[in-house]
Formats: sequence, C-alpha cells, structure tokens
Amino acid sequence: MQVRELDAQTARQLGYEGRTTGVLVTAVDPVSIAAEKGVRPGMVVSRVGTDDVANVQQFRDAMAKQTLEKGILLLVATPEANQFIVLKGSANR
Repeated sequence: MQVRELDAQTARQLGYEGRTTGVLVTAVDPVSIAAEKGVRPGMVVSRVGTDDVANVQQFRDAMAKQTLEKGILLLVATPEANQFIVLKGSANR
C-alpha cells in the first residue's frame, strides 16, 4: 500500500473537505491482503492500531509497530463513510 500526504486541495477534489485528516492511499497491490480486505486508492487512513496518523511519517511509524500475523487495524474513510478494516494474514503472502 502506498500513501501520500492529504492536502486541502486534494481533500476537496475527492470530497473529503472538512471531514478528515490522515494519509491518502494512492496505490494498493492487487494481490495484497490490503486489496483483499477492501483498501482502495482514494481512501484516507486516519488511524493505524491505536495511533492517529496525520502524515506519511506517522503512518510509517505506526505500521512499523504492527504485524500481519497479529492483525493491523486501520480506520479508513471514503467520502461517504468511515470504517475499520483489519489486515490479518501471513507476511509471506
């Protein structure tokens, strides 16, 4: 999964204006657990585990503390709603 900073202009263009902070998902490997669980480009990740993420470095730091074997809880947003997604599986996938 690739992410980038969510700036105000992009947030407006995607329908997130005034709704959320986080990082914008820009790419998801189509054969990854993230894709299987429904993570799509254009979603915004605002929490990884118990850590709020507002920028790419916070996202990376939070992801580094997680493992697929134990499960990674993401709070993601679309312009319509927020949802939790759990990424769990083998890291050798």
